[in-house]
Amino acid sequence: MSHYDTPSGSADIVILRDQEEYIPLSTFLNEDDVIVLLTPLVVPLRREADPGIDPFESLGRALALRHPRIRHVPYTPRDGITEYHVAHIHRAKAIIFVISGKPIASQPSQADIAEVAWMVGNTRPQIVLACYDVQAMGLIKADFPAIIQLPSYSPHLLQQAAAVLFGEPLTRNPVDTTPLQKWVVEALPDGLMAMDVSPFERLWNKCLPEQFQLDRHSLRTLLDRVGYCRHYVVKLPNSGEVVGFCATYTTFLNGGDADLVGSIAAILVEPAYRQRGIGKMLHDEALFQLKRVRGVRRLQLGSTFPRLLCGIPQGSSAIRWFQRRGWRMDFRSDGLGREICDWVLDIQDWPSGNFAAAMSGFSFRVCDMDELDSVKAFVRRESFRNEAMGLCDQYAASECFDVVVGLWESTVVAAALTYLPRSGSQTEQDLPWARAIGPDVGGASCICIATTGDNAAVASRKDAIMFRLLDTCIRSLERQGAKRVFLDGIKGGQEGFQSTGKQNPWWLPPGLTCVTGWRKWASYCEVWQPV
Repeated sequence: MSHYDTPSGSADIVILRDQEEYIPLSTFLNEDDVIVLLTPLVVPLRREADPGIDPFESLGRALALRHPRIRHVPYTPRDGITEYHVAHIHRAKAIIFVISGKPIASQPSQADIAEVAWMVGNTRPQIVLACYDVQAMGLIKADFPAIIQLPSYSPHLLQQAAAVLFGEPLTRNPVDTTPLQKWVVEALPDGLMAMDVSPFERLWNKCLPEQFQLDRHSLRTLLDRVGYCRHYVVKLPNSGEVVGFCATYTTFLNGGDADLVGSIAAILVEPAYRQRGIGKMLHDEALFQLKRVRGVRRLQLGSTFPRLLCGIPQGSSAIRWFQRRGWRMDFRSDGLGREICDWVLDIQDWPSGNFAAAMSGFSFRVCDMDELDSVKAFVRRESFRNEAMGLCDQYAASECFDVVVGLWESTVVAAALTYLPRSGSQTEQDLPWARAIGPDVGGASCICIATTGDNAAVASRKDAIMFRLLDTCIRSLERQGAKRVFLDGIKGGQEGFQSTGKQNPWWLPPGLTCVTGWRKWASYCEVWQPV
């Protein structure tokens, strides 16, 4: 039994029974599901109220703010459940049945009518909302799986009951019952430097797990990309409070002159206002506007650079939400939900040794100035082949001392970018998570390794090339003071970064049997689709 003290302290809303765990409703409802609200035709509690107004209208409106498909169907104690009610019940995913009080002389019991509705609904979840003392009426002896007791059916208590049904904490002020159709998606101006971004910061940090928390400066830097971004908000009509936010970007796909990727980087909705159509409105408006941009050839969930998130966080309920919006996922293929991970390494856990001896003909080092154009051409070619998005822009904006290169004799076969917190490099500004983890964390990013079919020397050495490339990045960052390394956007999600999975691979120095130390920091579903 759960008690909810009303803010006035005068009475309690009590969940007397919830045997099937129907509460909160949001745990099993999809946005397209219908809730049928069955309420009795009774007079308002207050004598001064208009007798023509349904006293349960406030409950219906409060529920409609939390779920977009509410069907409010009154019943009369005299007629009970008719064929009209049966038709609505059969279309419902869940039923909320309201009992206003004791039966008036010669009228059937509303509890008996509730039992009929329950039998008609068969296995459909039904929650009985009793606006009187359940113990005194003996309703607690009935077999209803879920019963909530209210002291009365005053508008304020009914609004609070809607919050209880969706698992929300009760508030001192009555719920804003603005009708659902009043929500409006508003585009933010291009430049955000002069704008107060604290509402977006609050929403970001409230909606995302602790590891993804961002300070105001970092979030503003990521959002304020004039010419490459368009962000949207939904506000409460009366107060102007931001209850929904969507960030979108358009960036070059993989080095082409015109092809762009349109990214829905994040859709955030205030928890108390979810399941009211706000997220869907933001999603649909973002997609519509991105498709209108000339040159957009691909649409992505998450973002390339600046990178808020690589994709949908693994395990998030948003995965199913986006699937219902038409995003295909098989969780194996590129663009269809394949796992992509971020990793963290304590440098002291990384092995040391003479790795060069086992790879004759290969060299790995910080890039020379005269090699930079060759590296950029290599990245442009390989990112196109490997469906890697946004890498070319990062290399184009980088200095040679931020680039680590792998060479087979004089041919570029691998490349990566390194950065340090507060270094001011473009990559550091576009990737906030190393800085968020700690001031001693350097980053390695935009790893690119040659397609194995092009070079026989690469074909049998891809794992070794990856290891040597990372080793060179790690040592370079260590010399600059880093104690840890953040590695982002590694496709596949395989645990091979924690250990090679092979004992005594040929390319490790004597005495070292495997590579350890990497810890998975976050994993995402990589989702994109062609336009």
